[in-house]
Amino acid sequence: MRTGIIVHFFHKEAHLSQEDVSLYVDALKLGRVDQLPPLLVEHAKNCPECQGEITGLFSLLAEEDYSKTGPHPFFDNPAGPVQREPLPILKIAAMLAAAVGIGIMVYWLFLRAPGDDHRTQPVAVSTGIDTNSARPQAGATPAIPKVRQGQIAERFTTSPGLEDLMRSSVRSAETEVQSPTIGGTVHAGSIFRWTTSAQPPFDLTILDNRGSPVGTYKLHSSMYKLKDSLQAGLYYWKLVGEETLLHVGRFVVR
Repeated sequence: MRTGIIVHFFHKEAHLSQEDVSLYVDALKLGRVDQLPPLLVEHAKNCPECQGEITGLFSLLAEEDYSKTGPHPFFDNPAGPVQREPLPILKIAAMLAAAVGIGIMVYWLFLRAPGDDHRTQPVAVSTGIDTNSARPQAGATPAIPKVRQGQIAERFTTSPGLEDLMRSSVRSAETEVQSPTIGGTVHAGSIFRWTTSAQPPFDLTILDNRGSPVGTYKLHSSMYKLKDSLQAGLYYWKLVGEETLLHVGRFVVR
């Protein structure tokens, strides 16, 4: 069991960092909580704020299938986990939507008796996952999937900077977005549609949850049909017209 690694990831308020929370959720989904550093597990059991962040992210990933994932960068890295700089404080946008039943989930995730098997999947969320499927067989070299890299849960955490920008109402042109809705699910073929007093052309940029652009499109009408399939995760999109930011939205790909 690896110990002492996660201390580097705690942010200055002595709560779990974004990486800690996403790693804990990955462990829950993979049935590998017993392989987490004891300090991380102990903190999660005794901190209501961090329990809420873990539970909110876990509920957001309730339907995410981990059975087809390859080697995990923390649990299956023969050289040990890679040290990374702390990320911004985690803010789970879906926590309000997950409020119903959150007490039950906290109990199953953190408050069960010591004799209970803490590797069992919480009964509040049925995932149908084979928790052994992600473990590499002895002597085998498992193939790393092309689209799933890094901690899975980490791709669904929000960007504080983009969340603040999304909430800003200061716009020089009046714009109303019909689709996608904030937090809605998007897939190849989904339509981005809006009305605005600004005149085309428009620049539509899709960003991942770290704020890195994954696609920019020059448009001469008030709609765009997404052609490419995106990796599962949380994304943002910006709409610019007349050299002015018209809209910032958020959507999920599953």
